[in-house]
Amino acid sequence: MKTYEKQYVTTRFIIIGLPLIPVESLFVVDDMSYIELGLNIKSIFKTYLAWITFAIATILLVGSQFENVFPLSSGISFFIGLISLIISIYFFFVFQKTTEQENEVRDLFQKAIGMSLLPEYFNYDKSFDFQKKLIQTLKDKFGINNWRDTIKNNDYNEAQLPLLFTICAFQHKMSKSKISQENYDKLLNEYKNIA
Repeated sequence: MKTYEKQYVTTRFIIIGLPLIPVESLFVVDDMSYIELGLNIKSIFKTYLAWITFAIATILLVGSQFENVFPLSSGISFFIGLISLIISIYFFFVFQKTTEQENEVRDLFQKAIGMSLLPEYFNYDKSFDFQKKLIQTLKDKFGINNWRDTIKNNDYNEAQLPLLFTICAFQHKMSKSKISQENYDKLLNEYKNIA
């Protein structure tokens, strides 16, 4: 799901034949590191639909080879099974493929924080925690204590812009307010121009 530059979102499940209970969603940065996202509903949805349609396809395709297994004729069972298999393949390999516009924004995050993750991948609590870490990094690296005032007063430079953009993006994900949208759009446009 959402693989870009070998970084992606995945969800761990308790599996008993099929994925049953989601445990946690992760943003995989590389083979050795990941970030906990909380549960990512889209990743869970994709996994369930892919496996359910695959199970239906398997049952119908195998069952269509034997007469009187289903109340449907073998031809209809085979046809529905084939359609289910195509849908399953779609969910496994195509569903939620990244768009060009999304990849452009992910590139900006990659340049800013070394990861091509987006705030929408996090649940609210993990978003809040991650933003707190970014704010602390801004304070430690640049001595900025109030990022909102810094943006409001246009009191930042090109070196600070990527981190401010990232903080603002997480704020917008959490609040969805008019001011967070305006700040996000403003910093996005400025950051695109220097990146």
